Amino acid sequence: MAGGRVVKRIVRVACVLGLTVALTAGAALAKERGSDLANAGLDALNAHDYAKAVDLFSAAIHSGDLKGGDEEYAYVERGQAYLSSKQYGLAQADFKHALELKPDDRDAQVGLDIADKRVNLADVAPMKKSDWLPAPVLDPPSLGDAAPLALPARFCSPQQRNSYYDATYMPAKTASNADVAAASAYLERLDVLIDKYKADIAYSGLKAEWAKWRAIYDDRFAKSQAIGRQFDALMAVPIGCG
Repeated sequence: MAGGRVVKRIVRVACVLGLTVALTAGAALAKERGSDLANAGLDALNAHDYAKAVDLFSAAIHSGDLKGGDEEYAYVERGQAYLSSKQYGLAQADFKHALELKPDDRDAQVGLDIADKRVNLADVAPMKKSDWLPAPVLDPPSLGDAAPLALPARFCSPQQRNSYYDATYMPAKTASNADVAAASAYLERLDVLIDKYKADIAYSGLKAEWAKWRAIYDDRFAKSQAIGRQFDALMAVPIGCG
């Protein structure tokens, strides 16, 4: 995808929802819609901040707000961010998904062609057995449970709600975010190994490991987003006992 290609900004549902809640220190919080996240991702991509672009496009995709062409566009642009940061396996998956949503998307097809050339074993002559590389060292992360919280039916006081937020909600959210970061980092390592071992006997096993952890990453990202959305439900729990 050439640097001069035309890109769009998603405006279909572009808005920001402001939500102010009083916690112990009294904080004002805002929840962004998928369109705002996707547009911020485009800004990060144009600024060559590919890691930030990936995070923003991922949040937009998992927000549930993007529909039709906007969702497909977000996959194409996240694929471009992966491609630009040399995460070719992740880019390949995103471009394929975009083409499933819109088979005639030229940008997605061009991106997929580039990614395929980087990860396709058929493009590289297999090594002789005597030339096989040492077995790759894998160190998959250990992830937590990341289950959505079972919120109380009510709190007896605002202080009790704030205590629950500090002691239960935020630790769960932090742990869930850490799982997402760990899974993402492991996928990046697998991308490096796949590129290195693409003509080696270990290639197939690495590809299988990547596919397994891509599914894990998507699941943990969705769970992290679900816990984040529980904040609204937490603030809506009735206060008052007796």
